[in-house]
Order: sequence, then structure tokens, then C-alpha cells
Amino acid sequence: MKPLDHWEPIHVPVLDVPADIPITVSLWYLDPGSQIREGERVVELSFPGMILEVYSPVEGRLALVNRHSGKQVKTGDVLGWVEPG
Repeated sequence: MKPLDHWEPIHVPVLDVPADIPITVSLWYLDPGSQIREGERVVELSFPGMILEVYSPVEGRLALVNRHSGKQVKTGDVLGWVEPG
């Protein structure tokens, strides 16, 4: 469920890793309220032997962070929300 109908989710991308491999939110590059460009890196995920940057799907403002640093996530989880604009 979207917090607001016009916000765009930032998802954990589909990764080619076994389901039992933990994926952790390592670092948010921006704070909520920050302006962001489409394609700008927003958050870093890590799993054994790899770091992955996740990028904003749209230009706007980082409105909400759902999964904070240190939290484990899985493919498809919503990491946060961007308010387009």
C-alpha cells in the first residue's frame, strides 16, 4: 500500500542470489526531505561478497524511508518512497 497515491516506491531489485542469503540495507545516501534526481543513487544494499546501489525511479523528494540501515530485506521490499516533482 502506498503512503500517498502519487508517491513512487524504491524497491529492492530482483537479485540473482539464493533466498537464504541475507541482504542488508547498508547506507542511505540521502535523508528524508532531500531533493533527488531520477537515476540518482539513494541507498546501498550489501550481501556476502557484494555491494549494490539502488537508484531513484523518478525525480522529486525522498519522502519516506521504510527500511533503515542495518535492516534485512528481500527482493521486492519497499525501501522508501519518492514524492515526484
